[in-house]
Amino acid sequence: MFVPGISKKRDVDFTKKENDEAYIEKQRQRQYERSIRNQKREIAMLKLTGAEDSYIRIKQNSLSNTRNEYLSFLDKTGRTRITANEWIGSTSLSPKSSTKITTSYQNWKAKEEKKKQDTGLIGLKNGDVEIKDISQHLFERKTFRDVSYEDMVDACQ
Repeated sequence: MFVPGISKKRDVDFTKKENDEAYIEKQRQRQYERSIRNQKREIAMLKLTGAEDSYIRIKQNSLSNTRNEYLSFLDKTGRTRITANEWIGSTSLSPKSSTKITTSYQNWKAKEEKKKQDTGLIGLKNGDVEIKDISQHLFERKTFRDVSYEDMVDACQ
């Protein structure tokens, strides 16, 4: 509100449309920052609870993708990155969050073990070679490279 004699008039006036667009951009930036903090916390908790490296790598790739989207958004809009808003501080686990993360990880691991058995890869024969199990190394490579079990069966056949 401008009061003559008391307020100082700004050099640049913003239209309502410009102000609304700036507000939406600011809210989108805050959304990215919250997402990055939440993903960092989840990764830190997974490390503290002893999750498998392959699962942690999946989460780190997701964080990397979010950061890339965020940086692209900042380039496109010309907004300034505030790294302090991405900082998570202490990563000590409360009992509730530890249980939540551990349960999430165990559910993921159970689904992956079931997928291993249902793939058609185990028991597959190619000449004299029969696949009896999927090693941890193969599983990590498959996960990191985002290769499906169907593609693995196709390659073996």
